[in-house]
Amino acid sequence: MLKSGIFMLSLFTMISTQIVVDGTINQAEWSLYSNLKTDTVLIREDLDHIYIGIHSNGQCFANVFISIGDTIFIFHASGSIARATYVKTGDFYQLKQGFEFRLKDPSIEKSDKVYEDRQNEHYRLYNWLANTISIGNSSEIEYKLKKRKSKNNYEKIAVSYSINGFSEKSFPSVFITDPKQRQALLFGNTPEKIGIDPNKLKSLHQ
Repeated sequence: MLKSGIFMLSLFTMISTQIVVDGTINQAEWSLYSNLKTDTVLIREDLDHIYIGIHSNGQCFANVFISIGDTIFIFHASGSIARATYVKTGDFYQLKQGFEFRLKDPSIEKSDKVYEDRQNEHYRLYNWLANTISIGNSSEIEYKLKKRKSKNNYEKIAVSYSINGFSEKSFPSVFITDPKQRQALLFGNTPEKIGIDPNKLKSLHQ
């Protein structure tokens, strides 16, 4: 079942302290002044990063969609994390690079230090990071994306996530019309073609 109408709080608030990607949306880190409502998407930035926080009422699988021109990157977080790339071809977006899952080794859950080291290595190599559902609160996902230092910077954003494997939600509104494609992506699959309305993505203020 798809739902929209997500509560979005203080979009694009500039912050002065880096957010720790630990699956716990901390009020001080995120510059929050009250408790979060269920189904909240937060977007923050500092000079070098974009942060996305998703607060739901159940175990959360998430995809963050970021566009640069005709290219859309999908940043996935569930039991592991991965990135896929799609390029606009005609009326559809064609798969260019499928998900390659990382941080999925169960041993990383056994030691905070091991997980932190793996996180730091992933961010150093790929310039982005998200927590897996085994870290922090399974109902909260945090992302950290490094801003690009060129004209090819991130332009638009959208978020899709599922709660307990069945209730789907989209921000800012439904931007993938085919429910099978939405579900496939949330469960870590990459269809060869997907229908995305780029006009439904939210512009980033960078």
